[in-house]
Amino acid sequence: MIIYWRVCEKQETQSFTPRWENKDKRELLRKCWMSLQPSVDDSDTFIILWDKVRESTVDWLVRHSKTPNVQVLECPIYELPNGVETQLGDVMDKRRHHYSALAETIDTTTKMFPEEIHYLCNDDFLHLPHALLAMKSVYKGGWDGFVVAYDYPDRYTMDRTRNCDLLLNEYSHWRTIPSCTGCTSALGKTWQQHIKLFKQNAIYNSDSFTWEMYAKSGCLAPVPGMASHLTQGCLTPRVNWAEVYDSISIGDDSWL
Repeated sequence: MIIYWRVCEKQETQSFTPRWENKDKRELLRKCWMSLQPSVDDSDTFIILWDKVRESTVDWLVRHSKTPNVQVLECPIYELPNGVETQLGDVMDKRRHHYSALAETIDTTTKMFPEEIHYLCNDDFLHLPHALLAMKSVYKGGWDGFVVAYDYPDRYTMDRTRNCDLLLNEYSHWRTIPSCTGCTSALGKTWQQHIKLFKQNAIYNSDSFTWEMYAKSGCLAPVPGMASHLTQGCLTPRVNWAEVYDSISIGDDSWL
């Protein structure tokens, strides 16, 4: 598995939603990084894509990776294409530039490794210890669509008439979902089927591309979820995430 880990130390979230329990982003991102390590081995690779992060933080992440295969890439600022107009101001414009850099990285790497799993993950997603192993197991079972690790609570309050398929493997029940945030995984060859759409949406920092991609290729999510977005109101249900968070050691506060 190749994990593209997008990291930024800004306290403010992209959606301007408060962080879960107002956690310090510097602590939170380290907890989320460490939550991935139990499912990682030497066959896996991290590609850390950073923006507005101290060098000491990047060094900390590399030193605390269970796999030695870690690449570190700064997300450069891309110019928006001519004719693109926005209504969201400079902050959103700059973020779009960084997502375009991310999309170019994914395009290049998925072409190189079409049979590998490529997981796009943000630095504020907390995972259970077996989450990546469970995701890998779905692909080993022959699935060639998309897979996510989280289970958003709005699935149970919005459009409750929407049907889903339910599958079962050794790790979990898995159900089909119609969309999600940009944190998703697929084989490289599957990413390449949708890369033009993904790159177009990256200009606008939009995750609306998932509706179209999942309609064509499908996406599975575990029930209960095995990861959670650590923002207010977005916790994956049926898991004690406070207990998971508190159980993860990141050493003393020398990284502050």
